[in-house]
Amino acid sequence: MLFGIKEAAFSRPDAEEIVARLVSGVTDAIVAVFGEPVRSGVSVELVGSPAGRNGIGGVVVTS
Repeated sequence: MLFGIKEAAFSRPDAEEIVARLVSGVTDAIVAVFGEPVRSGVSVELVGSPAGRNGIGGVVVTS
């Protein structure tokens, strides 16, 4: 599973906690749907997107 998040999230003082919570939460959601046997095979990758390289509603987000 690949998720894009703002690159600035990785520079926050609590970045390790944020990453851990996102990985854990996504994994738990997938396990809730498919069952516990899939947990060891769930791979979550968080990819940082620099400001100005993503958009919402067809508009580039600059912050």
